[in-house]
Amino acid sequence: MDATLGCELRTLMFCFLALVSCTLYWCHTCQAYHVTAWSKKYKVFRIFASSEENVQLIHDLGHTYNLDPWRDVYRANQTGDFLVRPNYVDDVIHKLTENRIDHEIIIHDAESFLHENTRSQRFPRDVTETFEQRYRSKYLTYPEILRFLQYVNTSSNVNIQVGSIGKSFEGRDMPFIKIQSNDSWPGKRTIFIDAGVHSREWISPAMAVEIIHRLALNTENDRAVNKLLEMFDWLIVPLVNPDGYVQTFSKGLEGRMWRKNRNKRYSTNPLCYGVDLNRNFGFQWNNSPEHGGSSNPCSGTFSGPRSFSEPETLNMGRLLLSNKDHIAGYISFHSFGQFFLYPWGFSSDVNIEDEPDLHHVASAFVDRMKRKDYIYNLGGSAKTLYPAAGGSDDYVRGVVGVKYAYTVELPPHENSRYGFLLPEKEVKSVVSDTWEGLKSFAFRLQQHTRATPFNTTKFRPVTNASDQQKDLLEEVSYRTIQNALKGNFMDTLLNSMTSEKRYNRYRKSRARTNKKIRLHLSSKTN
Repeated sequence: MDATLGCELRTLMFCFLALVSCTLYWCHTCQAYHVTAWSKKYKVFRIFASSEENVQLIHDLGHTYNLDPWRDVYRANQTGDFLVRPNYVDDVIHKLTENRIDHEIIIHDAESFLHENTRSQRFPRDVTETFEQRYRSKYLTYPEILRFLQYVNTSSNVNIQVGSIGKSFEGRDMPFIKIQSNDSWPGKRTIFIDAGVHSREWISPAMAVEIIHRLALNTENDRAVNKLLEMFDWLIVPLVNPDGYVQTFSKGLEGRMWRKNRNKRYSTNPLCYGVDLNRNFGFQWNNSPEHGGSSNPCSGTFSGPRSFSEPETLNMGRLLLSNKDHIAGYISFHSFGQFFLYPWGFSSDVNIEDEPDLHHVASAFVDRMKRKDYIYNLGGSAKTLYPAAGGSDDYVRGVVGVKYAYTVELPPHENSRYGFLLPEKEVKSVVSDTWEGLKSFAFRLQQHTRATPFNTTKFRPVTNASDQQKDLLEEVSYRTIQNALKGNFMDTLLNSMTSEKRYNRYRKSRARTNKKIRLHLSSKTN
């Protein structure tokens, strides 16, 4: 019996050891799987640069590991957010730790984060919504934006002009809409708005759609709209980069994060193409990293081989120059960070002319948004945010001659982890609140510009313009000269005046002057 008991004990002991061994192996396998699975995810790192040396190390990491900056660092004591590809996560952590650079991971699985904050196609839209409501408070696709514009064109009670300013690199139309009061006149001052320059900034075209809806349809019966249309015509390009925008609706995180246009002509590397359109405008164009650009086609800020190398910026340049005598204010909507910026963006070492005026007009927006709990930083682009040579606002001020030219970085706030992935459920409140800020901006702009019939910043040709830029300038000048040669002096004059009243005053004054000249000549003859 003792022998039997000993045998059973040995059997139990063997079974116990086998169970422990299997359990330990299973736990080790799970841990190894967890580490591997954790590493094989796109992650967003928040990195703090405590010194200029840290800034350079972070830029080196960005170049080596192809980091995608959601918010870059350009000077000491700045914080940046960077999307890191799965195969580089461990290396980036090692390098940051090795160099004692403070960092944290704010999004551990960026693809899952994307899916959680993107419109779900599984659920139908609310059947009680009206037609125009279905186009608001949503991230619209490119075809939906075109359909919305056509609906506005046929449904608005004010003067509407819808068309295309030209074709993109891949041949898509770049739509525009002009909204005017029914009693508008030639030469009326214009507010020019564009959006969607960087394709992944979805809240930007959504903001343009909201502005169009408010001005053209005014379903809220906002009494301020009539005054806004009385003060200004509104020229809006809701999607400057249609090719890139279409790409962002493709599957996967890489597609959603596309920033540039889709030009494939400048690199043999199939993964390195596209130009940053907001580094490609023809004023102080510079492709050096010190000025916010890049000569590397793989970079997200690739400036192109020259200014206006891209059809999208060339089309915008033509449109801006052809309206240069009428534009009172310019806003380019981007995201993210909550900044209200004015030139200059090409360098932080340049003084900002008329800064008190620029600041005062912009502060109307900033103050209104503050009352709605949005805190915006206000200042010169390069000094407040970072250098960005070749930006549209610099071009509009430096070449087109518009004094009040701005770039607005919409929500979320720069410290938000949403970054470019602002949830669709937030769109309605963001665009509605921002509309209130835009109204305040327009009324303040009207106070600053109503006393001057022409743009208050003198038009200055660009000394370092490319051949295409010179062609643009010559094209506009040629049309002006042709009008004068044809004897259309009064038409040209009307187009440069800001109101019929000023034109009538000018006509009476001119008549009195001519009468004095005739009397003087008559007395000389006698």
